Amino acid sequence: REKELEAREEEAKLKEEELKAEQQRQAKRREEMTLKKNLEKQMIAKKEQERQQQEEERYREQMMVDAAMRKIQEEDMMEVEHRKEVERLIEEKRREQEERRKAEEREWEEWKELDKIRAAIIEEEKKRLLEAHRPYLGPFTPHRHLQGRGNPSDASP
Repeated sequence: REKELEAREEEAKLKEEELKAEQQRQAKRREEMTLKKNLEKQMIAKKEQERQQQEEERYREQMMVDAAMRKIQEEDMMEVEHRKEVERLIEEKRREQEERRKAEEREWEEWKELDKIRAAIIEEEKKRLLEAHRPYLGPFTPHRHLQGRGNPSDASP
């Protein structure tokens, strides 16, 4: 009976040791699982942080591209406005030159007309004076000025 009791105690001791070993294995497995879950969480958090950083970097880059595009558009608009202003100034200068040319042409035509009138007045005055002084000029009267006014040989001294 004592042997039986010892055997049972031995068996109980073995079972208890097996139970402790099993509990330790389970505790170790739980600890490994917890470590694994924590590691996975850290990896997920790190990936999420990297994703957010990449997204922020893409956002920054996009904002820089947008800013550069806006600047280019503004510069293009300024260039277009500058070209329009240059074209307007060129056109204005052309109009002014054309107006000046026309004014000079009108002035020239007026001057020519006045010159014709002056020449006609002078010619008429010459003819009148020659006609008035014909008797005193005699044979020295220029014939070309008295055309149509009689014969130059009719002139008396």
